[in-house]
Amino acid sequence: MSGTILRYIGFAGLLFIACGGLAWYKMPHLVIVVGRELLAGTDIELVSATLARQARLPLVIDELTLRSPTETFHINNLKISPLTPWANAWRLDLKQLKVERLDQELSTPVVTVGEWRERLTTALPALPEQGHVESYSYCDNGCLTGSLHWQRQASDVQAKMTVQQYGVQAELLIASDELALTVVADATKATATDSPLPVTEALGLALPALWILDGHVSTANTATPLLTGTINLGRLTTTLPLANLPAGTTGSLALSQAQVEFSMAVPAATPATVADIWRTGTLALSVEAVGEWGLAAGTTALSSESSLVISATHNAAGYTAHLDRALVINLSNQDLVEGQINVDKGTSCHLTDHFDCAIPTLKVHGRLGARFDYVLEVTDTHLSNSDLAGSAQGTAHVTVTEATQSVLQATMAFTLMDSVLLATSQSTRAFGVPLRDVVVRENFVKGVGEAQAVFDTSLLGLAKLPQLTAVDSLQIHQGTVTGKTQVNWDSHSSIPAITNVASTISLKNAAFNYDDYRVFGLFLDLQLAGWPLIISSQPAQLRLQTLDIGIPITDITASFDVTADSATQQLEARGQNLTARLFEGEATSTAFHFESNQLSGFAQLRLKALALQQILDLGRDDFDSSGQISGSVPVQINQGKIRVVAGQLNAEPPGGHIRYTPNQATRNLLMGSDKTKIVLDTLSDFQYHSLAVTLDYSPTGDLTAKTALQGHNPNFEQGREIHFNLSIEENIGTLLESLRMGDTVEKKVQSAPKLPGKTKH
Repeated sequence: MSGTILRYIGFAGLLFIACGGLAWYKMPHLVIVVGRELLAGTDIELVSATLARQARLPLVIDELTLRSPTETFHINNLKISPLTPWANAWRLDLKQLKVERLDQELSTPVVTVGEWRERLTTALPALPEQGHVESYSYCDNGCLTGSLHWQRQASDVQAKMTVQQYGVQAELLIASDELALTVVADATKATATDSPLPVTEALGLALPALWILDGHVSTANTATPLLTGTINLGRLTTTLPLANLPAGTTGSLALSQAQVEFSMAVPAATPATVADIWRTGTLALSVEAVGEWGLAAGTTALSSESSLVISATHNAAGYTAHLDRALVINLSNQDLVEGQINVDKGTSCHLTDHFDCAIPTLKVHGRLGARFDYVLEVTDTHLSNSDLAGSAQGTAHVTVTEATQSVLQATMAFTLMDSVLLATSQSTRAFGVPLRDVVVRENFVKGVGEAQAVFDTSLLGLAKLPQLTAVDSLQIHQGTVTGKTQVNWDSHSSIPAITNVASTISLKNAAFNYDDYRVFGLFLDLQLAGWPLIISSQPAQLRLQTLDIGIPITDITASFDVTADSATQQLEARGQNLTARLFEGEATSTAFHFESNQLSGFAQLRLKALALQQILDLGRDDFDSSGQISGSVPVQINQGKIRVVAGQLNAEPPGGHIRYTPNQATRNLLMGSDKTKIVLDTLSDFQYHSLAVTLDYSPTGDLTAKTALQGHNPNFEQGREIHFNLSIEENIGTLLESLRMGDTVEKKVQSAPKLPGKTKH
């Protein structure tokens, strides 16, 4: 703008000096005629002129109107006077100058940058040596006003200019091969304007109250003038323009200071319009800014206080920007996460009608809720919005921990295409358990997602799971776990909501000790689905070769339904079929139930054909018996403790025999009483045909067996019918412990090395 004003003032000065003599000789009516002749070789037309009729210096022109294809100039009260008497050096003072831009027709030729420079250079020698424009007005979609002062020496011009609307003071140096410009803008001295600065229009962002521009245009290379300079920005507090972001997104900027270094090469053949210069020129920027910024959308907020250092270029191919210093961004979500995002140095973006970005490393770390710490590192990421939905690809490394326990470790390659995210696992471990074939899909348009994983691991690999390490008395020996899990969720809300979980789990050939119980050959198949209640889609199938509780229980099979509550972590099983072998007989149940939180449940056991001899052998070796017993035993479990009330057992027909042969010490004790002697004599060979037992078992392990026997001893009182009523009390816990200890001692004796020189007889 200042160059244009100086150019036309130069023509006005040349015209005025040439026509000044006419005014001196009182012939002002010839001014227009002569002036038009002088301007005939230019694109400037003299429209009108009015001169003061005085035959003395200074010369005064009251009104002058000039027109070019692009502007109209109205000059009022123009005065010219010599700097020194009889010297060809002049001073021009102008009271008022008004420049109005004209609407150009499409056929009007556009002046190039080179032509504009030549016209300015040509006009400057005609510019008076000194000049002052008290008030100018430049109107183009709004008006700018201010003042202008210059000094010329040969073809070099130094000018000072103000723009009242922006509080701008500018100094301009124009030489034959260079142009230097310094602009200081102070918003506290600005007046209101309806014509925003071009940068404000382009970015939708206000400039700071104070900013300084130092620019330099070198025209030594006439084919490609070069513009270089520095812009220093002061403090700024404003809202960010977020029209292209989702509705409801807000942003703020508090800039402490910023410095922009720039250089721009513009071919001389470029049309001298802002749009053409911007499109054709090659611009290089280096920006360093210190301040704070923030973005918020819903419950999620991003903010940063770290300095921003970027370099950028702009040319006909678009923008290219590089991050020259790592950027630290704070992340918070009141519902889910808080943490920090580190964007690595070297991140770059190319912008044309779309953007393409490359991020070497982006690292996010923080907390998920109150329990989990996470680290997400994304490498070799490429982002683009060449299509409407945008696309991305890269590799994500995820680590989630709870206290010091590893919860999740995953390395996944991901792509985003048509609003669908697809991530596949390269290496994933959950609680230390390796997972394979992990696939994650998220449809951002539909707001739904799913994840799938397959696992196949040793049961020993699960031994460090928090749920298992919390069980002190559990010792795992062998087994494998295989399965597949799929999780579906709805991501319309800020926190994705799980809608379904489907799992198939198989446990094979497991062996472990729990407390004093030993389990061998456990096989379990589960199919589960649902959320938040996960239930069996098919009855679970269990096979167990041996459960040793001091009494070996073998060939156990069961089918049951499972319900798991994800909110309460409660597991519930309801049985449909249970069979097992014990005491050479069988135990079955068609109704059993167990829930994990209270460790409670029940089972209605039916016992069939249990060998009496196997039962009597528990902890004793002085009974010889035959026969089988059957019955029903209701088992209740509360807080992990077993209770039996009024279990019923009866002998299978035709009965059997019981022969009691105590050791000599016990025999001597029993023979000391008539009552116990009768029992001893009767049981020496008791042939029973009826045996009925009522069982009660307490949570403390005390067993009470009230037994009714009917039969005879052929060697006692001529084999008459005898009815026995016995009450036996035993602590089963102590009994089973003694059995286990006896079994352990026996194994140790059998495995002990024999002493040399000893022979077993």
